[in-house]
Amino acid sequence: MSKPPSGTLGDLIRALDVAQDNHLVIDESIFRQSLKDVQTRVAGLEEKCAQLLRCHAEALELVNQLLGPRRGEQCDSTSSV
Repeated sequence: MSKPPSGTLGDLIRALDVAQDNHLVIDESIFRQSLKDVQTRVAGLEEKCAQLLRCHAEALELVNQLLGPRRGEQCDSTSSV
């Protein structure tokens, strides 16, 4: 039996569907490796998303600094109105 495709969750699901349709038994080690490949890619995507969120937050902070205080806000939290 050939090794099921790995790399995306869709590939893994399609391989399982084909195996089930053809009444094939997938070797557990191949399945586990394919699942591990998918989990590794998902973890990488999660890290990239976290990096993008951090960059977005930093960009918003810079924009807020450039815009300065909004109307009605104090420039310094220690000063009184």
